[in-house]
Amino acid sequence: MQSITAKELVSLLEKTPEKIDLIDVRGTGEYNESHIPEARNIPMHLIPMRLNEIDTKKKVILVCLSGGRSGHMCGFLENSNIQAINLDWGMMKFIDAFPNKVIHGEKKKLFGLF
Repeated sequence: MQSITAKELVSLLEKTPEKIDLIDVRGTGEYNESHIPEARNIPMHLIPMRLNEIDTKKKVILVCLSGGRSGHMCGFLENSNIQAINLDWGMMKFIDAFPNKVIHGEKKKLFGLF
């Protein structure tokens, strides 16, 4: 599985954002709490049903909180013949390194996985 650092991702987003399909695989509540502005949210449990929404003509980069879920989904996508790159250490590292490049929303009490 390929991976990318937060610094490398920021560089790509600054230089060629149109060539990246950045997908946040966390639940909607986590995504709404904080996310990278260029990322769109497709929770990991919905990815198998939404494969057709992934732009394979672009660099597909997945992100979650710590890199575990997005790493798992990179493996799933690769088994589906879609090349994907995992953000090392996910949002934890990204927020730490680039706090001004994150949208922060309200933390809400949500039930279940979403």
